[in-house]
Amino acid sequence: MGDKETFRKIRELLSKLTDEHKKLLKEGEYIKGKLEEGINKDTIEKIENFLSEVNKHAYVEENDLDNLINEAGITEFDTEALNFGHRTLEEIEEYINFLINKYKDGEDEYRGKSINYHLKKSFNEYLTTLKDHFTEEEFYFFPDILKFSYVDEI
Repeated sequence: MGDKETFRKIRELLSKLTDEHKKLLKEGEYIKGKLEEGINKDTIEKIENFLSEVNKHAYVEENDLDNLINEAGITEFDTEALNFGHRTLEEIEEYINFLINKYKDGEDEYRGKSINYHLKKSFNEYLTTLKDHFTEEEFYFFPDILKFSYVDEI
């Protein structure tokens, strides 16, 4: 098992990630509201920035957190289960980016419906999946990691 300093770093990182969840969801809800008004260049930019921020967040979970878990010698935790949710989000993101590119190319419709319709629908799906993923992390994965990180302190 790792040392107390490694476990402290894990707890700090989990707290930081949980705070980021709240900020990301708040931003996502704001964008969802903007999409109700219709799409424009500014909203597209907000979506792109939001997706980039979610990807940065996922990178920290998949790399920094994973490295700390390994450093702590926590072998009982399945990091792949944590990362699986990121793959699902990436699939939805690919479609959102596809729609954004159509919009940027000046197209108004795709498959008989407006780009705005598809983008709203896809972004809502992304946001719902993100909320579910964050809930899974905060109520299942993170407590599981914390359970192991307190072993040395008991």
